[in-house]
Amino acid sequence: MSLTMKPPFFTQYIKAIKQKYIMSRHLLWKNVDNFKRKQFLKFEIKQLLLNSVKKNNYTSFNIRYRASFLQSKMFKNKSQNKVNNLCIISGRVKSVFKKTQYGRFVLRDRLYKAELPGFKRASW
Repeated sequence: MSLTMKPPFFTQYIKAIKQKYIMSRHLLWKNVDNFKRKQFLKFEIKQLLLNSVKKNNYTSFNIRYRASFLQSKMFKNKSQNKVNNLCIISGRVKSVFKKTQYGRFVLRDRLYKAELPGFKRASW
């Protein structure tokens, strides 16, 4: 990957943002979520290799510095938890219920409408 060339995922991301006014909000979040998941899978092995080179003390400083530089230029949503814990409806990253992959607001709405099987409302 040359340093002056823009990464190919950047143009795809811009296209997804430009379609914001054409799509509904749910479809936009769904497309952005799918895009982030695909990019994570695409760069996962490269990220692990660069990380191992960066932490290896037996390689020269120049190689480790180059690995950290290349890692900084890669796709930013590289964290496994950040990709796995996205709400599939709203795209929310924080407070996502793992079993349903819904954020807390979407989960509460779905539970009140009784759209999710196996859940009961709490009663004391």
